[in-house]
Amino acid sequence: MLSVYFAKCVAENGRSVMVIDFEGHDGEWGRRARDMGFTEEQLKNVHYREPYGQSWEASSGTLHQIADNIRQDCERFKISVIIIDSYTAATSGGGDMGGQEAAQEYFKALATIGCTSLTLAHVTGNSDKFPAKPFGSVFVHNFARETWAINAAEDAKTEIAFDAATNDLQPTVMTVELRNMKMSQRKKVPAPKFIAFSFFHDGHIEVDDQAGKTALTIAEMASGILSRADKALPIKSIVKLVEEDYGTKVNTEVMRGTLTRRHRGITFTQHESSPITFSVQK
Repeated sequence: MLSVYFAKCVAENGRSVMVIDFEGHDGEWGRRARDMGFTEEQLKNVHYREPYGQSWEASSGTLHQIADNIRQDCERFKISVIIIDSYTAATSGGGDMGGQEAAQEYFKALATIGCTSLTLAHVTGNSDKFPAKPFGSVFVHNFARETWAINAAEDAKTEIAFDAATNDLQPTVMTVELRNMKMSQRKKVPAPKFIAFSFFHDGHIEVDDQAGKTALTIAEMASGILSRADKALPIKSIVKLVEEDYGTKVNTEVMRGTLTRRHRGITFTQHESSPITFSVQK
């Protein structure tokens, strides 16, 4: 859904996008684009390719194997951005998700194609909520220029609401949280980004890319640090990581007070070690 929205942002600026769908979801991509309000003119700027589908006339294969065909297509249609769905289906790694050979082939293919690219990487359900590396792979992490971990926001609301005043069903809203895990060419984005999708009952979808919190509380930042660390940390380490990850300077005593107070939805636990450490209840 995020990729459809990003494609819309590119297309409405008059540039062309190519979706390379190794998972064969043509109906899904098309339906979501129309539900999100793509105009006919914008749809003309989106070129869909399904390497394992019936419409594909060249030899099928991984992205590495079809890179030359894709490059020629991109040159022909003056493509600005390609979207690949998804990394695992587009590589030959099989069960070895994020393996070295598959990663080298994949990123060599992207270099051959030569376009700005967005790759979807569906991590396993038992991975961390915001994994630092796709599939835990140092190879994918190192080759990628920029990575974001995406999940449902903690306070996301998906229940159906009824407005008694207007006698209407309210849209189902899903808010996703994006955390920048790597940035090669500039400073990492310190604070999470939030994008909300409103699903209306007539089928159309609205997107709010200014959704969520404009600033996280100190408790929320500390919770994020401790969740990612997956272990108890001393106060000085938490203060240091909050500054590194979120770009926010916090006094040690302010952090101490935050960690020892009660917070709605966040529970910190103090461990009597030396030095005293804190963890967060997940």
